[in-house]
Amino acid sequence: MNHEYLIDAFITKLQEKDISYAIITGKYEKLGVAEEKKERNFVEDLDIVFFDTTEEIIHRHLIEMGLKQISHHTYKFQKNGYELPVDIFIDFINSGYYYLFPIDKNNLTIKNNRICISEHDYILYQILEPLIKFSGYKKRHFVRLRKYFMNGCFSLKIKNSLCKIIGCYFSDYLIRTIEANSTIDKKMIRFIKVRLLFNHKNIFRMLKQRLFL
Repeated sequence: MNHEYLIDAFITKLQEKDISYAIITGKYEKLGVAEEKKERNFVEDLDIVFFDTTEEIIHRHLIEMGLKQISHHTYKFQKNGYELPVDIFIDFINSGYYYLFPIDKNNLTIKNNRICISEHDYILYQILEPLIKFSGYKKRHFVRLRKYFMNGCFSLKIKNSLCKIIGCYFSDYLIRTIEANSTIDKKMIRFIKVRLLFNHKNIFRMLKQRLFL
């Protein structure tokens, strides 16, 4: 079954429950997926952020809609024997206890009759989330970031937003590395992770997880 059809079917169910959402996607989303599929059997998923709610409430809604929980933030939507992996976020882009930045609800856009995050927030997502989740960029991330850079989308606004999140030193390093088409140094990624611990109470989430698990 077509990936887009599954997304439309899932969004219809959200609309029936009047759930506030935005799909995490951008201009070069499909381009990155296509490049990834050239190298491996890559399964497309849906990244989606919900607003003004809690994980408990969204979990209840998704289970009522027939989704199966796979891990803490990952579910599977099933229709006619086909499956769509769904990764959920609440208000923020996060990876585990690392809350990176809040999604700006005032800048949501409409694409193909779907509510989506802004291109600005999508670029920040592509820059930061893979460093936490994968300790580097996969093929799809780097292809998208290079495309944005080559088309002049790394605006002063993006740089300023990145500086507020990880500081100007690390922001300049990441932008230079993407521009040079180079691999991110693992040591720098560790420093960036330490820097992020001091945002949005991340250090307290880390201590809670490590001390009470």
